[in-house]
Amino acid sequence: LSQMERIYCLLGDAPRNFGSLHVVGTNGKTSTTRMIGSILKEAGLKVGVYTSPHIREFTERIEVGGQEISEDEFVAYLNLLLPLIDEVNITFGDNLTQFEILTALALKYFYDHQVDCTVLEAGMGGRWDATNVVFSRVVALTNISLEHTQILGNSICQIAWEEAGVIKKGSSVATMSRDRRVIKVLEA
Repeated sequence: LSQMERIYCLLGDAPRNFGSLHVVGTNGKTSTTRMIGSILKEAGLKVGVYTSPHIREFTERIEVGGQEISEDEFVAYLNLLLPLIDEVNITFGDNLTQFEILTALALKYFYDHQVDCTVLEAGMGGRWDATNVVFSRVVALTNISLEHTQILGNSICQIAWEEAGVIKKGSSVATMSRDRRVIKVLEA
C-alpha cells in the first residue's frame, strides 16, 4: 500500500478523509455497494459510489449522487493524475495497477464533488487492497468462500483475515456470513 499512500500524499491527503463505508467479501459486493449507496442517497446524503469491475465502460465504476462520472471528466481526472502516477512509478520502481489508478481517480473525484460519504467496493481482499488507504467507519462483509486462494490464502479463515484487513480501530462491522470461522476472525 505504500504506493497508494504516496499518491494520496501527493494529492494532499484530503481525498481519503471523509466518511466511508467499505464493502468486502467474495460475492455480492457490487450489489451491496449499490444498494447501500442508494439507501444513503434516499436519506438525503450526497454519496460517492465506487465499484469494480465494470461491465461496459470504466465510467460506470464511479458515481456521485447516482450519476456516473462522464467520459470527459474521467479523461480530465486521469490527465490530472498522470504526473503523480509517473512520480510514484519512478519512486517505487513499480507501476501502479489499473485498479490503484482508478481508486485514486475515484477518491479525488469524490473529494472534488464534496460528497458526504463514500461506499467503496474492495477489489480483492481487503488488507492489501488499494481502497484500504481510506478509513471506513463501517465495513460490510458480504460472505467468504474459497476464491483467489493463490493470493488470499487457501482456507476460509485466511481469506476472512485478509478481507477483514480493512477493519480499523473505531470501525463498525456488519456481515451476512453465518460461518462461525468467519465470525471468529471478525471478533478477534
